Amino acid sequence: MKFPLIALVATVAFSASGLAGSLIIRPDSVVQTQGGASGSTTTYRPEFTIDNSGLSVAVNSGMALEAALAVTHEVKVSSQGAGPQNWQTSSSSTADYFAPDSNLLPPILVYNLGAVVHGLEGLLLWNNGIGQTTLNQAAIKAIEVRFSLDGSTWSTSALPFAVAAPPSAGVASPTTELPSNLIFGETFSAQYIEIKITDNYFGEAGSAANTGQRVGMGELRFYAVPEPSGVALLAFAAGAAALPIFRRRRSPR
Repeated sequence: MKFPLIALVATVAFSASGLAGSLIIRPDSVVQTQGGASGSTTTYRPEFTIDNSGLSVAVNSGMALEAALAVTHEVKVSSQGAGPQNWQTSSSSTADYFAPDSNLLPPILVYNLGAVVHGLEGLLLWNNGIGQTTLNQAAIKAIEVRFSLDGSTWSTSALPFAVAAPPSAGVASPTTELPSNLIFGETFSAQYIEIKITDNYFGEAGSAANTGQRVGMGELRFYAVPEPSGVALLAFAAGAAALPIFRRRRSPR
């Protein structure tokens, strides 16, 4: 049995979806607070989701969203040589990491943006691809997102998202893949963002066998738009005033 989604927000890959003017936020740090963690100190670490490893171009704070959407992540398997550094969990006791009788809890990653950022609109996720024609069951299929100003008090409701399969799936010997663009639909203020992974691609038609006991990803970035109030998006380094978490519908462009 899989963890159910309360609602699905369509994942849009390869398109800015009208969010012109949005800028990338690269988190300062990330910690894994729940779920199976790799015992290795050199591979599959959470910080590999923010270190630009495997990306065709470094995706750092201030980069335009439109430019980031065109950045690819390297996809390799051991037979093709050393691949990029991805984050990935340890193996569960079951073939499906998210099976009811799994010995591991759903993974949670908490990202620290460095200071409060206003106007957060979405995130880019380079999934856990694999360099062959079959879909990697360890790719992320669903997540929930929550927000906090201080890392202690969190938004009471989580935003659920369906994540598209890695675009490389079904392509003969792919070497790169593009990100999925998950749009919040509202704007948020936060310094800490929690990503809870709630499903992978275990059991999907055409998927690679014996990979669903894990889940992981390549890289992750957030993006935001400067607020009309004049709060500069990148001025958070100087210290932004702590304001209550807010949601605001963004008018279509």
